[in-house]
Amino acid sequence: MASNQDISSTPITEVDMAESGVDVQHQILVESLTFLYRAMPSAAAGHIFAASFTVFALLDTAPHLNLYTWLGVIICVSLIRL
Repeated sequence: MASNQDISSTPITEVDMAESGVDVQHQILVESLTFLYRAMPSAAAGHIFAASFTVFALLDTAPHLNLYTWLGVIICVSLIRL
């Protein structure tokens, strides 16, 4: 259903709905994915910030190795998602 195309650099163009063959559901999907990809950097930054705060808050109660490993995994996953 989804492809590995990078649509972040694709310009958004207006679609003439009177034109035959234009699928409205496809246009909605394209717009939704474009919005999702545009919001991804701020969402990744928010995840990293929240994870960092959680590690700071739990430093006295949990083993440091576990916390820093978890933070590293969160950062790696957030960067991969970009």
